[in-house]
Amino acid sequence: MNPLARTAVRVRLGPDDLDEQNARRCTEELFDLVHLEGYDDLRLDCQDIASISTYALMRLIVLSRCLQEMGGRLRLLNVGPQFRAALYRNRVTSLLEDDDQAADAS
Repeated sequence: MNPLARTAVRVRLGPDDLDEQNARRCTEELFDLVHLEGYDDLRLDCQDIASISTYALMRLIVLSRCLQEMGGRLRLLNVGPQFRAALYRNRVTSLLEDDDQAADAS
């Protein structure tokens, strides 16, 4: 196996996955994909996400940095206007993936 090859996975998030009640469970599962399953290219389909809790946003930033240190990456796809606004307010737009790139990654 080529050690430089990326192991990618696309995850479709449910409408409540990143809210206050579910963010801890969801982000732990995402970290497990990286640390236990070995994925280093996570693409999160956020089509059904309207908003994000502060905790979830913080964990996504930590996950992104962890992946970058490993040579991987985290990308958010199909981000709605409210979620996008939260990313801009918190200056984490580097997680966003252009729609053209997202279509290619499918």
